[in-house]
Amino acid sequence: MNDVAESKPEKQIHPALIRSNGPRALTYMLGSLLAVSSISPERHLAIYIVLFFGFIYPTLFFQIAIRMKNTRVIGMAAYWVDAVLWSLAIIATHYSIVILLVAPQLSVISSILMLGVRLGLGSLVLMAAILLAGLQFVTVELTERFFIAQGVYGWLLIMAFMFYIALLVNRTTRNFVKARHQLQDKNKQITMKTEQLASISEVAKLVNSTLDIDEVMKTVMEQLNREFDFTLMAIMFLDKENEALYLDRLRGDVSEELMEMLLGLQIPLTEKESAFTIAISSKAPYYISDVSRDTGAAEGVSAKIYQRIPAKSLITFPLIKDGEALGVLTFANTEKHFALEAEDINHIGRYVTYIVSALRNANDYREIQEARAAADDANKAKSQFLANMSHELRTPMNAVIGYSEMLEEEAEDRGLDDLVPDLQKIRNAGGHLLDLINDVLDLSKIEADKIELYEETCNTEELLAGIVTTAMPLFNKNNNRFETEIDEQLGEAALDRTKVSQVILNLLSNAAKFTSEGLVRLTATSTKQDDTNWLTVSVADSGIGMTAEQLERIFDPFSQAGASTTREFGGTGLGLSISRKFCELMGGTLTAESRENEGSTFTMRIPVKDGV
Repeated sequence: MNDVAESKPEKQIHPALIRSNGPRALTYMLGSLLAVSSISPERHLAIYIVLFFGFIYPTLFFQIAIRMKNTRVIGMAAYWVDAVLWSLAIIATHYSIVILLVAPQLSVISSILMLGVRLGLGSLVLMAAILLAGLQFVTVELTERFFIAQGVYGWLLIMAFMFYIALLVNRTTRNFVKARHQLQDKNKQITMKTEQLASISEVAKLVNSTLDIDEVMKTVMEQLNREFDFTLMAIMFLDKENEALYLDRLRGDVSEELMEMLLGLQIPLTEKESAFTIAISSKAPYYISDVSRDTGAAEGVSAKIYQRIPAKSLITFPLIKDGEALGVLTFANTEKHFALEAEDINHIGRYVTYIVSALRNANDYREIQEARAAADDANKAKSQFLANMSHELRTPMNAVIGYSEMLEEEAEDRGLDDLVPDLQKIRNAGGHLLDLINDVLDLSKIEADKIELYEETCNTEELLAGIVTTAMPLFNKNNNRFETEIDEQLGEAALDRTKVSQVILNLLSNAAKFTSEGLVRLTATSTKQDDTNWLTVSVADSGIGMTAEQLERIFDPFSQAGASTTREFGGTGLGLSISRKFCELMGGTLTAESRENEGSTFTMRIPVKDGV
């Protein structure tokens, strides 16, 4: 419970109460003494009332007011109450000339200062109204009880009050000037922070858009030199094998001859007093305001570097990647000394972080490129090997198929019917294996850039008719219906007859394979766009279809809709991949649309030339 009580925030008291408490108490006390001197001695009750309000009322009002909920309203209302009480004091003295001159000034001036001119004049109107009403109850005795001492006392009271007002105005002015200076300083800080953030943001964008380390260093140097005096910027990398730092890059006013000389120098890690090795070992920035006083600059390779580049001041930052120091980044000035505070070093360190990111990006990109180049070389070597092995692989299979056909015919002629089924199995298996080899070799030739286009003029309708005749047994095998819708205006066109036939036949074969007792439909149209004739052939089926996930990878090499599909329907998963690559080689596209259990539609769109 005590903790809760202590954590309760203190009540805020409005300044109108706090600032006016002391001056009000003093003014009431002195003013009451002045008023008593103008009241007849026999009017005891009036004297007691005036003294009560002079000595007790201000403190009593303050103690009650600070305990009220809204201290602002009470504090402002006090000035209206003052106008009423000073008016009553004037009436109690029967409009004594001294009180009549002093009281309105004490009340109205303080009201104007605290409430403003409009409300301050309002208190004057209130006071005038009360004084006019008082004329109905008391007689005016302006000078009957006037004494020189009263005038002097009233004058001193007014002077004291005006002196307090002057102090108050002076303090307010000084506070205002101080607040203005603080605001200006704050604005300068905000402006500087904004410029720093904009500068860092520019570097960050550059790091994310380029792999050129020199460009990043140039930009960082330009941005930092808006605030600091750096004439040189260098990157040194750590050679773990030789346990030394070597200079990799240097920016600044350095001749090419000196640059070549410096690039050959290495700072061994055994130079433990060197600013460069200290940054590596401590993994923290190391700042030297005066290089001439640095003991690490007086010996070893570091001394040779300082002799060639006489730096006045320098600071080194470790380049940390994944908790490991890769090297150091150095800023130096060869013309004059520079002074850095801890905040400055932290600020520069933010730029160093982006340089580390740029180095990481460049290194990662280089590693990726090297890995990709190695993978491409290996893939090209594989494709080149398979393409070169085309004759060696196909010739034995053709021999197997040919001899099995010959043995099958000879067995039939000799009446060896029990051998025929086995020979047929050998021939069918050899044919299937040859198809697989052809697919693999076609893909390898494509990857090895050994596929060439052979355009020839042919009748498109006759070409499609021949393809349909070849594929017809496939439709009959699964009891599928086959329909065609071929544009009669196709006519003659120049195209690669073999590759177009292979693509369309593959699409029809897939449609027949994955559809049972359904419908396969071939549609062919010819359109012209931007002075180019386009042949569009679509093959739609009502077969098993594919999910969206299966559709995404259907054109990947060695990929089918799924493992269960491969087991049930067989195949290498190369047909569609080869077909798409053929279409792309011919300058066209091959796309697919499908919904599971609702069928699929494959569309080939290739440019063709008019027949010659």
